[in-house]
Amino acid sequence: MRGFIVALAGSLCALALAQPPLPDERKTLACLVKGGPALQIEDAGLQPDARGLPAYVRLRLLFERADRPPVVEVLASTASAGIRDVVLAHVTGYRLPCLETRPLAAVQEFQFAPDLMPQGGPLQVVSGPATADRKCLTYPKELGYTAEPRVLDRALLALTFSGDATAKPEVVVLGTNGDASFVKAMLKNGKEWGQPCRKAGDWPLREEAIYLARMAGTHYAQFKKKRVSLSEFLGYMKDASAARVFFDLDTMQCPFALRWTLHESWGRNRVLEAEGDNPNRALLVEWMRGLHSGLQPDMMNRLIGESLLVDVPCGQLDLKGEAG
Repeated sequence: MRGFIVALAGSLCALALAQPPLPDERKTLACLVKGGPALQIEDAGLQPDARGLPAYVRLRLLFERADRPPVVEVLASTASAGIRDVVLAHVTGYRLPCLETRPLAAVQEFQFAPDLMPQGGPLQVVSGPATADRKCLTYPKELGYTAEPRVLDRALLALTFSGDATAKPEVVVLGTNGDASFVKAMLKNGKEWGQPCRKAGDWPLREEAIYLARMAGTHYAQFKKKRVSLSEFLGYMKDASAARVFFDLDTMQCPFALRWTLHESWGRNRVLEAEGDNPNRALLVEWMRGLHSGLQPDMMNRLIGESLLVDVPCGQLDLKGEAG
């Protein structure tokens, strides 16, 4: 894998590295009902635009009530006015019958090429708990692990907050290479996290945390480069070109950076915006989370929790897929 080689670095003492939260609201999208007019696009509408690129419509859909259509905002569009109107009429039939008390916002893109998503791609949640809720997360300053770690012990935990501010989070180990005493200590540490600004009835909040315990005086594996271009990053991923994908980066307030963290074998990789919270980037972020590094299992286990900063340029990302 070109450049995706690891280097050895001096170790650190025991520490915990928290990853920003992953909201649970996406589960609500499983009940989506599409009751509006069928989306019918003539063949002429599936032809490339003047630049030779697929035309598209990207929408932000705000669901406020289970029995009402979403409030629709056009985030970006290169499709004709006629096609855009057909899409807008289609999404008026969307309903989320299992929606509870809090609104939910999602992004969906319709890409008008035969090998893309003329019927609309998957919806991606963009409305987690309020920013203030996320900022009020607290966690213990000490790891609470006094045993001598091996060269590097790691654990990936999922913490789910529900109930009010006094409720302890539910903690689940998604993966670890540590022994029973290490896992017990990490579970105890996870239970000490808090969200003091929570109120009863708030959406559940899911946080993922990587715990690392490194033996002092040893060396550990890390990526040779800590910051790479988008093209370099895609060259490291074994399945980046497996299917046709198109992203108009010009509409995402480019250039920008994304932080990719390796979680493979224990869960999906993490991709987060280095700065800001732009709904136009949500679908690119979700696609990058689904890519696989192709690292060998032994090396993957040595690198879980390590991150790369990926620089995303302006322009378009138009991958033709293996068949193309």
